[in-house]
Amino acid sequence: MDVGETRREPKKSALEIRKFDLDEEIRRGELNERRAEREANERNQVASNDLKRRELELSASQGLRFTTAQATIAAALLSLASGVMGGLIQAIMTRDVEYRKTDAQISIEGRKVDAQITVEKLKADSEIKLARDKLDFDQRHDVKQFESTLILNATKSENIADRIRNLRFFVKAELLLDKDGKIMTLIESGDVPISQNRDRIIGERQCPPDEHWVYSQSTGLLCRGGLLFGEGYSGNGTDENNPDAQSHHQTGPLPQGTYTIEAPITFKSMTYVLPLSPDPGNEMFGRGGFLIRDGVFTGETHGMTSMGTIALPEAVRVVIWNSGDHILHVVR
Repeated sequence: MDVGETRREPKKSALEIRKFDLDEEIRRGELNERRAEREANERNQVASNDLKRRELELSASQGLRFTTAQATIAAALLSLASGVMGGLIQAIMTRDVEYRKTDAQISIEGRKVDAQITVEKLKADSEIKLARDKLDFDQRHDVKQFESTLILNATKSENIADRIRNLRFFVKAELLLDKDGKIMTLIESGDVPISQNRDRIIGERQCPPDEHWVYSQSTGLLCRGGLLFGEGYSGNGTDENNPDAQSHHQTGPLPQGTYTIEAPITFKSMTYVLPLSPDPGNEMFGRGGFLIRDGVFTGETHGMTSMGTIALPEAVRVVIWNSGDHILHVVR
């Protein structure tokens, strides 16, 4: 904790406040019970004293004279009568006290039951909400996987016209959600990349059967599970797609290693840009801030738009994120 920082007391939950109130009511009931018992004893003593005083006054007014034996007997009788009266009064007062204790106990037990019911209801509500949230997450994940599979199947053909026609069909049939119109924009521009089977060889290289995303520094190919998803570039000038230049700041491709693909952002007016976080075990040569972003994919100078970031079409970046696999291996 920083010096001077004020320590904040944890905020009590509604259940803790409710328990505190019940404990306070129980203590208040016990205090009332003891107060009633003390008042009953005091009234009993007052009644006993008053009875004795009246007996003495009556004896004096009648001028009665007792022998020693008679006085002893009289005293015993008076004591017996006083005890009987006191017992009756005590019994009556005890009964009233017990009634009050019973009422208080019933009230306290009722409040305990109400509190327990409240606790169980809160627990049940929390479990229901957790189950619903998990169901919503699973459903969203399934939808993304389904859409990614459709996109892969739609773009397997080597014929660009077939890829465009397939994607347009899926969008029109609402099997692919295109809320922002990005897929239709790519279709209209003809910028629909190809995903091919694991047996297709690009030049002298083949997509490795890696379960995660794999980007090649030397070819610019992006693969996953043996499938080709797109072709881009990293670096610029003579260092473009040159693995030996990975240590060159501003010009070489991003260094080899493992990266975590972060959530899409908007960067310099480009949408669906994916930041890359390098694994601590990577040798980064003092470089950082790498992205998977847009680029220029025509002409000989397109590499000038990359200072080490991976340039891939937006449709490919959408597929990368929606796949749910956010691990990237950069290889030579």
